[in-house]
Amino acid sequence: MRKIAAYILGSFAGAVVISGLVLLFAPTSGKELRGKIRMKYLEMRSEFEQASIERREELETQLANLRKGLPSGK
Repeated sequence: MRKIAAYILGSFAGAVVISGLVLLFAPTSGKELRGKIRMKYLEMRSEFEQASIERREELETQLANLRKGLPSGK
């Protein structure tokens, strides 16, 4: 769980820093830049949703194994 939280926090912090740098040094127009930022946001959101789905499946498997009396796999 700590790895996931660290990944999410690191991704968010990196996104904030990079967004600020992009805004300062971008050679593109505002409209084009907003489009790029939106695409990156949607990409990161998709990755986060996929990671959360995978983690949920892992936890559900562990819970099912615990209910059956099997080892959790760790």
